Amino acid sequence: MKSSYRFNLLDFSYIIMLIAQTLALQRINPGAIYITELAHGAGNNLQAYPERPRVVISDDRAFASARFSIFRYDRGGFLNKIDTRKFLMVDDLGKLVLGPLPHTNFSLMGQEELLGIGLLLHNGEYILELCADGLIGYKSRCLGARNVTLTYEEII
Repeated sequence: MKSSYRFNLLDFSYIIMLIAQTLALQRINPGAIYITELAHGAGNNLQAYPERPRVVISDDRAFASARFSIFRYDRGGFLNKIDTRKFLMVDDLGKLVLGPLPHTNFSLMGQEELLGIGLLLHNGEYILELCADGLIGYKSRCLGARNVTLTYEEII
C-alpha cells in the first residue's frame, strides 16, 4: 500500500516538473524595444541619437529616445508596459500609444530563446515608421516618415 502511494507521488512530482519546464521555455522576460532604420542617408531621423535608439513612452505615446521603457511581451500577441496596467496599441491615427486593453496584433519573429531577441511585427508586418517628430507609427503617413523595424530584446 505504501509503495503504491509513493509511486503516485513520484508521478505527480514528475508531471509538475514537466509543466514547470514547459512554462519556463515559453516565458519571455521583460525587455526594451530597439529601433533600426531601414533606409539610411540624407534625412536620417536616427542621427540625433548617440546610441541605438529605443522606444520610450511619454504621455502615453511611443517615441524614439536614448532612454527606454520596459515592456513584457505576451505570446497572446500584446505588450504591457511593465510599470503600468496599460498596453501598447496602434491608435486611429496609426501611432503607437498606450491603451487600457491588450492589443493582440503584435508578434515576435525569429526569437532566439538563448539571446532573448525577436523582430516585433504588427499585423504580421515588420515595417513601421519613425515620424519627424520622433513618434512611432504604423501606416500613419506622418510627416517625414522613415521606414524602421522594431526589435524586442530581453533585458534580464
